[in-house]
Amino acid sequence: MEILYTKTPETDYLDAALITVMQIHLSEPPGDVLLFLTGQEEIDTACQILYERMKSLGDNLPELIILPVYSALPSEMQTRIFDAAPPGSRKVVVALTRTRTPTPTLTLTLTLTLTLTLTLTLILTLP
Repeated sequence: MEILYTKTPETDYLDAALITVMQIHLSEPPGDVLLFLTGQEEIDTACQILYERMKSLGDNLPELIILPVYSALPSEMQTRIFDAAPPGSRKVVVALTRTRTPTPTLTLTLTLTLTLTLTLTLILTLP
């Protein structure tokens, strides 16, 4: 597992996180991405932006499977995060952070890593 932090505070941390997700998807070896954000609306916005950015780049890229997860989603949508990504594609799980401190977030990430045996890249977006 690799955890990425910015060296300096970002003015628009959501855009910076989404740019990082796109860079990881387009240039890093296989593995899934786990992006923690602070609210349901922010998660939905991030997923829509990622979808639009991938669509604008055309069909010749590896698929990015964008999976939001928060408690208001039906359980069948939430459990999709545990499905393996098809070969040649990558999942990005955009999840609700439980607190504003990194410790519980790291615990959740380690649990996912052990359960799924995935390579995850965690992007902390703590305003």
